[in-house]
Amino acid sequence: MKVFLGITGASGAIYAVRLLEELRNLGAEAHVAITRWGRHVLEAEGFSLDGINCLAAGVYDADDIARAPASGTAGFAGFGIVPCSASTLGKIASGIGDNLVTRAAQVALKERKPLVLLLRETPLSPVIIEAMLRVSLAGATVMPASPAFYHGPKTIDDLVSFMVKRVLSAMGFPVDLSELWEGE
Repeated sequence: MKVFLGITGASGAIYAVRLLEELRNLGAEAHVAITRWGRHVLEAEGFSLDGINCLAAGVYDADDIARAPASGTAGFAGFGIVPCSASTLGKIASGIGDNLVTRAAQVALKERKPLVLLLRETPLSPVIIEAMLRVSLAGATVMPASPAFYHGPKTIDDLVSFMVKRVLSAMGFPVDLSELWEGE
């Protein structure tokens, strides 16, 4: 399965790296576009572009809008923007496709493919909440990076894994979520 991952300038690069690891484990072909600020945050949070290159089938600069994810004919089964900045959310909600990340999101919406936005912003202003509603109504899944605690996480890794499993599930991958909540 071929999937697209956009990495934007919001904090939370760890989510993108873990998602790429899990996609690789699932046998998915991940293509990644990273914004300029996404690269900055990735490095500021202790990760490298080389590490992303090792996990992805293709890594593109977000300014290179001529890449395959910009076309509905490229055959991508799912799209995720992890982490998704409020700026990127706003552009998608407004129909702006000015870089490869926002253009791929427009492709996902028009082609009715799964689009998951792992929003990393707090607190949420009314403008952001309205943008979340607009993209939700257009078919995207907006998922604030808000891990749960009912599964008894012991480490940051447990919290990250919780969110990544939720993203994978929303993208259409068969993920066992039962370990996250079995009920009482």
